[in-house]
Amino acid sequence: MLLPVEPVLLECCSAEVFEYRCERDPHIQSCEFFPVQAVKTNVLGAENVIRAAIANNAKKLIVLSTDKAVYPINAMGMSKALMEKVMIAYSRQQPEDGTVLCGTRYGNVMASSGSVIPLFVEQIKAGKPIIITDPNMIIFVVNGINKSNR
Repeated sequence: MLLPVEPVLLECCSAEVFEYRCERDPHIQSCEFFPVQAVKTNVLGAENVIRAAIANNAKKLIVLSTDKAVYPINAMGMSKALMEKVMIAYSRQQPEDGTVLCGTRYGNVMASSGSVIPLFVEQIKAGKPIIITDPNMIIFVVNGINKSNR
């Protein structure tokens, strides 16, 4: 059942390009202890924002996800993967001149828990090549200061 989109959300999504992040600082443990909240925030919340952007004829909506959605093993990754599926489903329904819905994933913020930096350092010290997911991908380096001040 689709709930009506709140007027305040419609107003917020009236910008030409709107970036949507479900939570400011996601915590895997919070999602594990409160999986229903993770679904409400990441899946249902995303759908509400997507519908509001479409209703306002926004040019583009950028949905930010996480690398944990690739092969999810926890509630946060699973709810983010579902959020991506919702975005893709709505995107397929858009007319050629409709709202562009796109997604991007972030991950490995330097000095955060789960950062890939210690692995890179270990590989360099051992004289091994740095292993990345795909040699064609672009890596953007983000530190904690950049993340919180975007």
